[in-house]
Amino acid sequence: CPPSTSTSGAFIVEGPDDPYREVAADPSAQEVILLLGESLNYEDGEPQNFIPIVFDFSWEAVTNGMINPTFTFRRGETVYFRGVNAGVEPAAKLSIDDHVLVPLSSDSSYPLPGGGTEAESIEIDTGARAEFSVTFDRPGTYSMRRAGWNMGISGPVCAIVFGPDLAGVDTCISFDKETIAATIVVTEEAVEPATAEVSFAVAPYLDELAGKPSDKERTIGLDLTQELPLFQMPWDGTPNPAAAAFGINERLGNPHHNSGDIEAGTCEDWTVVSNPPGVAPHTFHAHSVPFLIKSIDGVEVEEPFWRDTYPVLRNITAKVCFPPRDDVSYLNVHCHMPQHQDIGMVAYFTLTPGSGGDESASSIMGLATALGVIALGWALL
Repeated sequence: CPPSTSTSGAFIVEGPDDPYREVAADPSAQEVILLLGESLNYEDGEPQNFIPIVFDFSWEAVTNGMINPTFTFRRGETVYFRGVNAGVEPAAKLSIDDHVLVPLSSDSSYPLPGGGTEAESIEIDTGARAEFSVTFDRPGTYSMRRAGWNMGISGPVCAIVFGPDLAGVDTCISFDKETIAATIVVTEEAVEPATAEVSFAVAPYLDELAGKPSDKERTIGLDLTQELPLFQMPWDGTPNPAAAAFGINERLGNPHHNSGDIEAGTCEDWTVVSNPPGVAPHTFHAHSVPFLIKSIDGVEVEEPFWRDTYPVLRNITAKVCFPPRDDVSYLNVHCHMPQHQDIGMVAYFTLTPGSGGDESASSIMGLATALGVIALGWALL
């Protein structure tokens, strides 16, 4: 298969009678998957089977394994987009020329705060998923744009930071440049406008967990840490002040190191801190457990909301709840930007047996994990 068909794909896992994920959709609304990534390209423009790990200067935006694919819709058609940022770079900010987007949901099943309100763009963090709808009410050809991410490195600074070969370049880092994610063609053929709205309801077990007390507080530091050797795991050596890498709680990721014990069946309040604060976001992710965002950068949110992936520029506080377990198991937390995770920004916790006083929660959590979740390739594992 050519690279455009062999390097990208999405899995959608749904239960036939899922009582925890209620989606009311107009049957006429077309569903479109957007698997967003990046790639270097061969001379003929085909994507390479390669994903850059650190800064790159010549990658292209890739959607569903293709560079600038074309989607065709009819005038008046409402399209339900299900997007995932399966790339390695910062958040993907999408917009469509001359159209508004209606954000609906994040991380596949949690309603967005203020969801359903028209917006000019939608931002999908690295490793996160987002659903939104668009009604194409007039014929024509339009670009779906992926905005640049301003790292502040441009013009003469490019040559200073990356070498004289980049002298005279206005914008040197690929993800600082606006790219075209897709081309959208709206035909003259008309359909009746959609009459129903797509909506998401919070799963009942999450409402139950939201009212559960937190038994412990914990700090998770997403750190620029000093430790050697880089790119090699496991490592239990002595920290070396002459080097720096990404880590959690001042350690490079190491599957042989237990970052702490967590009693299964309980909830904890986690303060997730980006160090140094305010410099660049890290996309925090915890495997298999959603978390309730309670504050962002020290400011309490008016209405706490559930996520399983969230960007941290300075700090967030979140309630994290862990399903009951009869046996010892493990929890992986990490930055979902692979160029950070792959060089050490990952930690492993031990879940010790416990029920938290709620024997029924085990089956609820297991069912909720299995149903209504988008499993989207290696980038989301």
